[in-house]
Amino acid sequence: MKMPDQIRAILVVDDEPEELKATCQALGTQRPVLTAASGQEALRMAREMLPCAIVLDVMMSGGMDGFAVFNELQHDPATRHIPVIFLTHVNQVTGLSFGSGDLRRYLGSEPAAFLEKPVSSETLRREVERILNDGRCA
Repeated sequence: MKMPDQIRAILVVDDEPEELKATCQALGTQRPVLTAASGQEALRMAREMLPCAIVLDVMMSGGMDGFAVFNELQHDPATRHIPVIFLTHVNQVTGLSFGSGDLRRYLGSEPAAFLEKPVSSETLRREVERILNDGRCA
């Protein structure tokens, strides 16, 4: 007997435990949610689990920020198809104005979305739903 395909999870990456918890709660129970607290852990999990989407913080401690994670994901044939939603305070903290189009210029690829913290649960769920509905998440 053939088993139904397993629903692929969403990977949430943030080094701040409270932010990680809040993001997971905001996503609700629509899909399974995996978590990673560092860039290195995020890359390992993305390669092993092949999540349907990644919600990624930019400013993380531990030597690998979200931009570096995104760049690595985009250069790996196994993970470049995974849509990434940046969820970050980077513009507020740095005074800069990064957005999806800016990342295409700097990193050669554009994330699926670029959201500033704090973001409402509704907005985050809407962006994830958009990705789920555009066929990139099987």
